[in-house]
Amino acid sequence: MTNMETFYDTLGLVGSFFVSAALVPQIVKVFRSKSAKDISKAFQSVFVVGIACITVYGMGEGLWPIWIPSTLELLGGIILLAMKHYYDWCDTKRVEKEQEETLAVVATEEAAPTSPVCGKSGCQPGNALELLSCSDQGIRCSSALHHQPQANMPPKKKGGGPSKKSVEKQKDKTLEDKTFGLKNKKKSKNVQKYIQEVTKQVKGANTRADRMKEQEAKRKKDAKAEQENLKSLFAAAITQPKVPPGTDPKSVLCAFFKAGVCTKGNRCKFSHDLMVGKKAAKIDLYTDTRAEKEADQMDTWDQEKLEKVVNEKHHEKNAKQTEIVCKHFLDAIEKSLYGWFWVCPNGGTSCKYRHALPPGYVFKSKKDRELEKGNKVVEISIEEIIEQQRAKLGPHGGTPVTEESLAKWKADKLARKKAEEAKKLKEQAKRTGGRGIMSGRALFTFDPSLFRDDADADDEAYSVHSEEEDDDEEKPSPAVDAAAAVMDKSLYLQDVDDLDSLKK
Repeated sequence: MTNMETFYDTLGLVGSFFVSAALVPQIVKVFRSKSAKDISKAFQSVFVVGIACITVYGMGEGLWPIWIPSTLELLGGIILLAMKHYYDWCDTKRVEKEQEETLAVVATEEAAPTSPVCGKSGCQPGNALELLSCSDQGIRCSSALHHQPQANMPPKKKGGGPSKKSVEKQKDKTLEDKTFGLKNKKKSKNVQKYIQEVTKQVKGANTRADRMKEQEAKRKKDAKAEQENLKSLFAAAITQPKVPPGTDPKSVLCAFFKAGVCTKGNRCKFSHDLMVGKKAAKIDLYTDTRAEKEADQMDTWDQEKLEKVVNEKHHEKNAKQTEIVCKHFLDAIEKSLYGWFWVCPNGGTSCKYRHALPPGYVFKSKKDRELEKGNKVVEISIEEIIEQQRAKLGPHGGTPVTEESLAKWKADKLARKKAEEAKKLKEQAKRTGGRGIMSGRALFTFDPSLFRDDADADDEAYSVHSEEEDDDEEKPSPAVDAAAAVMDKSLYLQDVDDLDSLKK
């Protein structure tokens, strides 16, 4: 072994021991931090040193002690590589778990009501990023409700709080702590989604109560704009009522004010009092109205008049009574006993039942009732009609129905029916010029030679007879007999006995 080879062997051995000694603190730091990034750096360093030692050993003669640190460094690199993959997997699981916890906290915060309180003394709302906590005991509160101060606590003083810059700086720091150590921030969609959610929470996104207030304000604004639009559309179609001569316009309600679009205010000549039409007229102390009411009898009333009197007389009492209508009230109306001075037999004004017309009630005046009596039709049953017809026949005018009389009547009816059919056939034959219209079956029965099979038909002839067809052949068909009776004989050869000579 030359001096140069010995130098390289010595250099590789010493270098590998020194580098291994320098890497020991770094490896210890890696095990303590459990960071995938630090593990990756340590793996690269150890692996490079191991390769360098092996290279130096190859340049020399080959001293066996140099294999010890080189082998240890390579084994350490493999272990660090395995640890790197393990911690990468742990980081992914941690991100997913934190994301699920954040979503659960947000859902619980949105679903919880805002009015109830926790119930513990001095309980205050916790950090928006953490679960709600009770400040009196220093533990996490198990209540799912929003925390609010107690009713007896004094209101917080405004001012004196942290500045906006410090709040923003604190938010940025909290955001950085929440997203520190996340892998693939720019590549993984799940990590980016988690970062966006955390940023939205930390940066002071609107809470559920704020969103509800914004939606309510927007809804009121839209409703008001829609109402103003409708008012402007209908304002052109509104017209003021005509005031009769001698009538004060202030006693007439303004049509524009009733629709809510009058802009004149006190300058409007019409009244802006909605109760102006319901105010009672002044009582005339010099006139006795009882005489007029006594002369106003129910016989001259109609449906509208009756409803007006009932409403005027019993309106206040009916508003406080049950929905059952008083039977004495209905009897008085049906018997035309009701009037201005009618008193209910069931306690007068203290009657607990309603003195009002039921829904759908139709009042019939005296004239209508008399007209119904004159047009009334007496209903007679079918038995009475039969007895009246039998009485008209007299004691000897009818024929008793027996078995013989019924059979005779049936035979006469069938004979009349056959005569009518024969008459119809004769009339039909006359209309067709003496040529009777025969059906296919009747024509085949009369002359079967008129019918021929087509070219593809079978040479063998089959005939199927049934008892019904035999019975039909024995009974002469009335249609065939009638057709033969009216047949035009001029269509056939006369006085020809030898028909075989015609074939030659």
